[in-house]
Amino acid sequence: MNFLSKVALFGGTVLALAACGGGDTAESLNIGPGQVRFVNAVPGSPSLALYRKDDMENEAGVQAYEGASKYYDTVNVTSDWSARDAITGTQLGVTSMRVENGTLYTLVALPGSGSAYKLLQISDPYNKPLDSDRARVRIVNGTPEVGSFDVYITAAGADIGSATPAMAGVAGQMPSPASGSDSFMIGDGTYQIRLTGAGSKSVFFSGTFKLGNDDDVLLITLPGAASGEVKILDIPAGKTQSNTEIPNEA
Repeated sequence: MNFLSKVALFGGTVLALAACGGGDTAESLNIGPGQVRFVNAVPGSPSLALYRKDDMENEAGVQAYEGASKYYDTVNVTSDWSARDAITGTQLGVTSMRVENGTLYTLVALPGSGSAYKLLQISDPYNKPLDSDRARVRIVNGTPEVGSFDVYITAAGADIGSATPAMAGVAGQMPSPASGSDSFMIGDGTYQIRLTGAGSKSVFFSGTFKLGNDDDVLLITLPGAASGEVKILDIPAGKTQSNTEIPNEA
């Protein structure tokens, strides 16, 4: 195959991927439109709808507490995005966000000040090697009342006494890895996830979860049923996967 034929073949592949969204390949190559998803992590909130400017994002659906949409294509511009009461249309939280090609965006509604919500935005550049099938994990501290925490993801029963956290010092209402950075990558398998106070080895959350090849998971800590309790919501990116809660076995 001559040089011009190779260029034409590659160009055709790029156009095909861009036209259909492209999945992991398009994201890794930074082609195709940006994609966004919406998560409701506000305890006691009404069902929420996502708006861009003054238009409801129908593909984001209507999300009750602990609900999350799947990723969907969006336009590559800077816009005001808002979370609104799905029934009354009242704006509860707003943020300005610039969308870029081949980038994944998550908008998480979190408790704010008074009746206002915080709309946390997470930008994921998805710099994943094309030949990698490793899973990707990011966590949001949705329980600022427990303070900053460290995250250990290990084989079941592994000693964390001398271990380094997978994600350290996760502050309240912030993601780790930080927005604009790639997710934490790890092989498939069954893992024990433990949370400790930042810099501490004292575990206040311990649970088990599974990761498959190419999984892309967002974990959010949320308040449990009793005061001071913490649970973790496991939000997969896969179109056929549902959100689950990881029980606290600590």
